[in-house]
Amino acid sequence: MNRKIKVLVVDDEVLVRIGIIHAVRWEENGFEIAGEASDGESCLQMAEKCRPDLIVLDINMPGMNGIQVLHRLKETGYPGKVIMLTCYDEFEYVREALRGGLCTEIQSE
Repeated sequence: MNRKIKVLVVDDEVLVRIGIIHAVRWEENGFEIAGEASDGESCLQMAEKCRPDLIVLDINMPGMNGIQVLHRLKETGYPGKVIMLTCYDEFEYVREALRGGLCTEIQSE
């Protein structure tokens, strides 16, 4: 049996986290929700604890924002992938992530 891909969902708004978790048929597609976090510090703690393969990360959170989390993940050698989410026009954050080598491609709709 194939191992499921572990996902950590990070957003400061609980309704957004619930929406992400319930909007996708994670289990049917080979994923499992390994945990959720409401801020950057909790994300880093959960990433160390549950070792997710994928982090779905809000770019704009109070305290440590998504870009700062990406920097910390990079420093610790996090081997997984990160999907950045935002509902705002924050392209400057994306540029910063690209300049820092934290992401390699952008998809926009």
